Amino acid sequence: MYLLKNRPTKKKSVLLVDDNKIMCRLTTKILEQNFTVHSFHSAIDAINWLSEGKNIPNVIVSDIAMSDMSGLEFGQFLKLNGLYEHIPLVYMSGIPEHEVTNYPVSVNYSAYAQKPFCPDGLVRMLEDVTNLTTTETQA
Repeated sequence: MYLLKNRPTKKKSVLLVDDNKIMCRLTTKILEQNFTVHSFHSAIDAINWLSEGKNIPNVIVSDIAMSDMSGLEFGQFLKLNGLYEHIPLVYMSGIPEHEVTNYPVSVNYSAYAQKPFCPDGLVRMLEDVTNLTTTETQA
């Protein structure tokens, strides 16, 4: 497993949204060694959690094909809302990325993880995305 050296004592936080409960649990287990993970099985529940006002994750990871609200619709909400547009958005999906770019709803995202993904690769991807954001904020 990819464990980070010289990591600050406070873990960065991840908001994870995937309506597949098994995939959500598995992804949480993979990420929780390096991140504080807040996982939800619906985009609506994730929006409610964000709306509490005190919950701002360092990165949001969302499946695309979900039943109540698609990941693309969720991403569009995040970006159009204005309060969350600065948070990096990472999509993970079994749908190839080149097919997603043809969808009628488009959202800028920071990274894309194709399912099934390599656990170490996902951890590295999220670290890269959150480190980039931290660097940009400090500049």
